[in-house]
Amino acid sequence: MRRNLGGPPRAVFGSLFNVTLGANQAMSVNIISGMTTPVLGADHPYYFYAQAQRFNIVGDGTMIAANCPSARAIMIQDLVAAWWQMVMASDPSQNPQTVLAASLPPRESRKPFALRHPQTHVPGTT
Repeated sequence: MRRNLGGPPRAVFGSLFNVTLGANQAMSVNIISGMTTPVLGADHPYYFYAQAQRFNIVGDGTMIAANCPSARAIMIQDLVAAWWQMVMASDPSQNPQTVLAASLPPRESRKPFALRHPQTHVPGTT
C-alpha cells in the first residue's frame, strides 16, 4: 500500500508558493521576491522503513523479504534526493531539473533484483 508520506508538507509548500511539487520533482521557486530557489520534493525518510517493515511493525527490526524490491526503490529515491542536495549546495545556480536528471541511476539499476549471496570458500576444503 502506497502512503503519501511527505505529501502534506509538499501540499502546504505548493499552496504557499502556488506550485505543484511532487515527490522526486525539482523546480525553481520564487520564495523571496526577485530571487529563485531550487527545491526538490521528496517523501519522508520514514517511508523506507514503513515499506520494508510494514507500517504496523516499524522499528522492531523485521525486514519483510517480499517488500525488499519496493523498499529498494524508495532507498534509491532517498539517495537521489541526498545527492541532489549535495550537488545543488555546491552550486545553487545550477538548473535543478538538470541536476536531478544527472542524479538518477541508469534505468537498469532501478529494476528490482534478488539479493545473491556469494559462495564462501573455506581454505583447506574442496
